[in-house]
Amino acid sequence: MSSKIKIVIVIFIALVLTGFAFFYFSKEKGGGEGAPASFSEKSLTEVYEDPQGRFTFKHPENFTVSVYPDELGEMLVLQGKNANEGFQMRIQPIDEDLTVITAERIRQDLPDIVMTDTQDVFVGEGGKGVAFISNDPLFGGKSREVWFAHKQVFYQITAYFSADSLVQAVLGSWTFK
Repeated sequence: MSSKIKIVIVIFIALVLTGFAFFYFSKEKGGGEGAPASFSEKSLTEVYEDPQGRFTFKHPENFTVSVYPDELGEMLVLQGKNANEGFQMRIQPIDEDLTVITAERIRQDLPDIVMTDTQDVFVGEGGKGVAFISNDPLFGGKSREVWFAHKQVFYQITAYFSADSLVQAVLGSWTFK
């Protein structure tokens, strides 16, 4: 094998290894396009007001809020510029006078649901529920869910797990009317 071919092969291998190293380390440090941002209540500068007057919450300036009617109530979608930035929230009137959604109640109604790392949550003044990690395939497998109730309305938030800080910040700014 000639020395020119050996040099070309060595350069090619070095470039491939450099590419793999760059990809690996940028992904490990959360870099690259679509990397999840970290949110706090201070980064929420815009206010969303529910048209029915039930609640308000704050969200980042460059996010959009869309609401779509569906068969059970409505679906609110808070979306950033990247697909994994945001969440969807089902808003559904319920017949029961539930004051709290618990992990036990969810398991009773949906025995096959996967729920790990369950935590009680308090949303605004009077919203009580549970946050947990699930395996929703529409959200890449590992998803953050927060289910709560207030005045005979059930709220079900589902988000990519990487959007957890956004969900926490938005819920921290939530106000019921």
